[in-house]
Amino acid sequence: MGTALAELDQHDPELMQPLRSAVRTGTVAAAFPTLKKISIDFALMERTDRALVVPGNFDWDDIGDWVALERLLAPQDGPGGANTVVGRHVGLDASRNIVYTDGPDDVFITLGVHDLVIVKRGNAVMLVHKDRVQEIKTLLADERMVELLEEVGG
Repeated sequence: MGTALAELDQHDPELMQPLRSAVRTGTVAAAFPTLKKISIDFALMERTDRALVVPGNFDWDDIGDWVALERLLAPQDGPGGANTVVGRHVGLDASRNIVYTDGPDDVFITLGVHDLVIVKRGNAVMLVHKDRVQEIKTLLADERMVELLEEVGG
């Protein structure tokens, strides 16, 4: 892990300096939302000359958005174009939806909706059409969203 951190220090100090400061002061939770949004692929793996590649024979999925959940989990409910569900769900004329909650007592009820991503985490609920999941990052960067999510603890 030390090598990875040293490489990040070298290749992305804009990310690492505030992160190291937050670790020293015990303010990581507060600092994390303010850090530059960048994947480890871009921040480190595409820049380092210290990484090694080992061939492997295994399935791979670049888990980059909510639709990946659908590829990884077998659809769990509903006939014909079943829904992918983590949590509890009852649907009528609802298909190809991805339904996720982190609340054990939450129940989702859908009627006549198709190709949606429906996510509940904490007090926040998000509904987005699958065709637009790549825009979630833009939405989450919106100042109104940042303030609202801080307010509700989402």
